[in-house]
Amino acid sequence: MKIGLDFINLYSLNTGLGRYAQQLIKGLATLDRENEYTLFINAKVSKQIYIDNQRFHIQVVKTPSRKYAPWNQIYFPFHKKEIQDLDLLHSPVTPLPLILPKKIKTIVTLHDLSWKFFPENFKKEGVLWWNFIWPKSLKKASHIVVDSKNTKKDAISLYKIPREKITVIYPYISFHSLKKTRVFSKDNFPEKYILYVGALRKNKNLEGLLKAFCILKEEKKIPQKLVIVGPKEFGNEEFFSEIERLNLKNEIFLTGTVKNKDLPAIYKGADVFVFPSLYEGFGYPPLEAMTCGTPVAVSNSSSLPEVVGEAGLYFDPSNPKDIAEKIFKLISSPKLREKLKEKGFQQAKKFSMKKTIRKYLKVYEQVSKHGK
Repeated sequence: MKIGLDFINLYSLNTGLGRYAQQLIKGLATLDRENEYTLFINAKVSKQIYIDNQRFHIQVVKTPSRKYAPWNQIYFPFHKKEIQDLDLLHSPVTPLPLILPKKIKTIVTLHDLSWKFFPENFKKEGVLWWNFIWPKSLKKASHIVVDSKNTKKDAISLYKIPREKITVIYPYISFHSLKKTRVFSKDNFPEKYILYVGALRKNKNLEGLLKAFCILKEEKKIPQKLVIVGPKEFGNEEFFSEIERLNLKNEIFLTGTVKNKDLPAIYKGADVFVFPSLYEGFGYPPLEAMTCGTPVAVSNSSSLPEVVGEAGLYFDPSNPKDIAEKIFKLISSPKLREKLKEKGFQQAKKFSMKKTIRKYLKVYEQVSKHGK
């Protein structure tokens, strides 16, 4: 088959979608010996991707400086020559282009429905666009892939999609470098810390985490600081106000976005990883933490129990006291941490490159042959 992968609207590799994209490309290049791929990538990201595989071709797409316009919807209808030989087009990180030659079968990956459940996280024009484009994209696609059973349930409930049209394929992760990096210098990184990794959005429930951390500092007198790794995002100014209100400025270390190669060492250095999110389509960070041997405490919500299984402690994300209790339980019990560390290693093994890519290849083959 000749398969197109649509990454036109991907503008960073240092995000969950960016890591997912890299893993998909790497996995297909490693395990697929038969099919040929054309990667449609904007000029910025194309400079960051190198694939030593003759069956992979990069089609650089020059997009204007305005990052978040739907350039893939514009590119494909006006570049028929570049796609005329494709058997299949997969849109792994954005809605499917609506105008394509009829002969091209299509697959779209739906990672979550956060704009439906937490529209305040996004700009109004973004929410309007996604509410318009995603239903049409899901209806048009020959087949849909989702990251979790929870997202499949949500998609069926919200959009009345036939169950058989959706396949759950869990992502995988691959961390290799555990070398300590410059962020670990004593001058600018705490020695003992609780870790959160993820975007600073409302659905991540960081205000609940701050309240739990405040309880831990005031009542339990823990020595750990709170390290928060991730970019500031639209609509969560209250988080920074809450840091000031709770007088936690000297106890919290905000790194902003860090490079992917630095993340394993940051995970490995933490006493506990905590993920208080109210909603996740999948939830990379707990899986990343388990892969690095860091015990995790997570919300009992959405897809997170699918990811963590029996390898972590669960809390009610709406209850800061419960969050604090589970974190303290891990901090104060080396035996429990060691037990969950080993369980975490075993749980993380369930999310492998082979499993993920073989399922994608099976979907590609089925859609190519049967159109669904």
